[in-house]
Amino acid sequence: MPGTRASPRSPTSSRQPRADAMGGTVLHTTAVVGDREVLASLRNPVQGQVHSAFRSVINVSTEQPELLCLTSASVPRGPRSLQLGLDRMDHYGIASGDRVVGDGHTLRVGESLVIILAATPAWEDPPTCGTPDLERVEQLDALMGTPHSLLGATAFEKAVALRVRAGIASLRGGVLAGDDEATHRAAFSLAGLGIGLTPTGDDVLTGAGFVAARLGGRLDVLHRAVADVVEAGPTNDLSLTALRCALRGRAVQPLEELYSWLCGASTDDPDHLVADVKAIGHTSGADLALGLLTAVRLHQESRDC
Repeated sequence: MPGTRASPRSPTSSRQPRADAMGGTVLHTTAVVGDREVLASLRNPVQGQVHSAFRSVINVSTEQPELLCLTSASVPRGPRSLQLGLDRMDHYGIASGDRVVGDGHTLRVGESLVIILAATPAWEDPPTCGTPDLERVEQLDALMGTPHSLLGATAFEKAVALRVRAGIASLRGGVLAGDDEATHRAAFSLAGLGIGLTPTGDDVLTGAGFVAARLGGRLDVLHRAVADVVEAGPTNDLSLTALRCALRGRAVQPLEELYSWLCGASTDDPDHLVADVKAIGHTSGADLALGLLTAVRLHQESRDC
């Protein structure tokens, strides 16, 4: 999930390869920045294993319900993440199932990577802001355009796009009617819909759930529906981690910064903010923004009722 402006690079973390007792090379590196919740949890001993490993991210499962994401420097900051000053994460032979052990000072991942946690700065969410500004919502709508996920290039993508459109329409109807059952059905129709590490439907629900957690009120019915999805778990672990964070009003940094701008709490250039969001994954950023805009619109319409 690359993002340039939204992921300012601190000075590159120190890296020092050392030989272990078996003669293998172990990279010792410091973390550039970490989510405050993650850093707090890593002050205590932790055990887990590698859930999945990719070019830019290593996901770790522990006794906690949410994954811990170890990311390269190009990945935007976000909840449940620890950002390293590494260009890639796939050069160290780390694979699913590898053991992960933390002693409160370091985190050892597999047999080839040790992360030094001392003095790691904490990433904090932007301050909670008010309600979105109508003019800025209109401006964002124009800047985002129609997401690729609502168009589709192949027959499969077009079929998914139709279901996403139908799911969003049903979600809107359920929320505006204050109908828990209808909103529940709509949310489940989107859960797991699409392809990729975080499918389109999950990203839409994540963006919408994030706004519902921030604004509440008539969006509480939406928040309950997304919580039902998380409890049932009809999608993958990575999506469920993002959804759980969204229900606490937390999201990846580019989306939080975009929301702050919507609420008038930021004077950043919206073109840059939109570019940062769109740079997340293949379509994930645009899908997150689609969910965000859907929920913001619902909040505005429900206030007008």
